[in-house]
Amino acid sequence: MCSSARSSIGTFVVGGLVIDGRLHAGPNDNASAIGSLPLADARPGQLLNTASVYVLEKAFAAAGAPAATAHDARACSPELRGLSEAWMRESCPALAASIASASALLDLEVVVIDGEIDRALLREVIGRTGDALDAFDWQGMTRSRLVEGQIGPDARAMGGAILPLYAHFAPKHELFLKPLDA
Repeated sequence: MCSSARSSIGTFVVGGLVIDGRLHAGPNDNASAIGSLPLADARPGQLLNTASVYVLEKAFAAAGAPAATAHDARACSPELRGLSEAWMRESCPALAASIASASALLDLEVVVIDGEIDRALLREVIGRTGDALDAFDWQGMTRSRLVEGQIGPDARAMGGAILPLYAHFAPKHELFLKPLDA
């Protein structure tokens, strides 16, 4: 079985669960609602309150910069680098804890991380999240590989747009699993 999780860091932290090439929504259509994951440490709250770009936008706005700064190269500029650093110090360990928990439960081979942020900042988030994953005890489970997504800011919209098409036009997986003597 090949399984992967796809996540997008944007205004929210969203994801999708793919097992054996099939998207799994769950009985309540909430599978891979990673933004709602509780934080791994003793802090109250959810992952989206730490790792979403909305948090970074608020930090930039509080410093007098446009919120849109979180989405482009200005987020890595010398003047605003400290705010991005502070956000990553909080968000990357929280993402890593969520990935480790999901990996323990689902044996995830790959986690694709994409988002509505500058590509250089995204690569740094992936690297720091990977470093945080290295600190976990992986005994009895396999560490998920982190991969940079290729869609960027449109990932959330494209994922949402494909769901109705997938639901109505994808072949029913069960058709291929019928016993031969039936």
